[in-house]
Amino acid sequence: MFLPVLLVRDYGVWGFVVFAVPNVIGAGAMGWVLRNGASERIVETHRVACRVFSLVTVAFHCYFLLWVIGKQTPSTGPLPWEVIAGCGTVVGIAVLLSWLASRDRPRLWSAGLVWALSGGLFAGFLVMRRHFGVEGAPTLIGLRGAMHDPAGLIWLGPVCVFGFALCPYLDLTFHRARQSVDRRGGVLAFTIGFGVLFAMMILFTLAYAPNVLSGYVYSVVAIANIAVVLQYLCQSSFSVLVHSGEVVRGAPATSLLGRTGLICACVIGVLVGLKVLRPSPNLVPIGSATMTNGEVVYRCFMSFYGLVFPAYVWLCMIPTRDGHSGVGGTRGRRKLMVLVGACVLAGPCYWMGFIERVEWWLAPGLGMVLVARLLVRGRGIAASPARAGEVVEALRDRRG
Repeated sequence: MFLPVLLVRDYGVWGFVVFAVPNVIGAGAMGWVLRNGASERIVETHRVACRVFSLVTVAFHCYFLLWVIGKQTPSTGPLPWEVIAGCGTVVGIAVLLSWLASRDRPRLWSAGLVWALSGGLFAGFLVMRRHFGVEGAPTLIGLRGAMHDPAGLIWLGPVCVFGFALCPYLDLTFHRARQSVDRRGGVLAFTIGFGVLFAMMILFTLAYAPNVLSGYVYSVVAIANIAVVLQYLCQSSFSVLVHSGEVVRGAPATSLLGRTGLICACVIGVLVGLKVLRPSPNLVPIGSATMTNGEVVYRCFMSFYGLVFPAYVWLCMIPTRDGHSGVGGTRGRRKLMVLVGACVLAGPCYWMGFIERVEWWLAPGLGMVLVARLLVRGRGIAASPARAGEVVEALRDRRG
């Protein structure tokens, strides 16, 4: 829930729209697209990629919690509390893993509780900001002078659509939700869950964005912004909880895609967060401007969701003309090679667009990934007699 804050800073309210609309529609569409049994097949075929998605998400949230809560404490030397916070996070994650190992799945009421807490924090934020906020508190209009060129949204929009439309199909928590209901229930659950409940939650982000960007979120006198910090803690902790559960479930404890990998992801996220909190340097030159080192790392994490993961879905998950999906066999290895090549070529373009802030570079970057699909098109049914026979049998069964 911090990316829309940065987009509001750079592009105003339209930056929030570019984030929110593809996010809500892309996640909600998963309930409409997947038929009964499709989710199970995806998870079975792409289990490694789905677990990697969860591991990266856990590492990202561990980093984010340390960065966003600790960045308000400037210092010229290392602070003992940084080490304490880092160790405490690792210990807390370890306790969480032990709890998850004894559970089949996080209970449904925990998701409802998180949403209720978020709604309560939203209401509390609005009330407390009105009664206890500092006079002259920032507004979206007041931030207009700090905005980047809004024309950059022309190039950023397609990348957001690409990422938010495809990333949900690697999210094991989404798949678990889809598998728990039938087709009609999936349509209803994902439509209400993302079209209503999630949409209401992200409006909280638009409300507190000016306060976060102006530093009021950490002001002692700005009592209202305690709700913002609690919101970050609530959302990130729950994300770590559910993704940790999916990684631990069904994987060998010593596997890099199981509990060992989960612990490594937590440690990496914490170590990166501690490194960012160290005092040298807080601001780094980016082109003609500056950006905090914490934001640079945050944006690099976002590259997984804007480039690597959606590119995998685009090139390796979506079936080719002859029905092949996955990375197994000779065809699969070729897909992986195309995926790596596309990401390597597009990576510098994404760096220019997201870090150097020259957004038009995003167009050739995304174009390379989209065109790479031509290299994994498949041979067609006519060139694959075995596959053609399978299709004929499937049609006969359906008519019967």
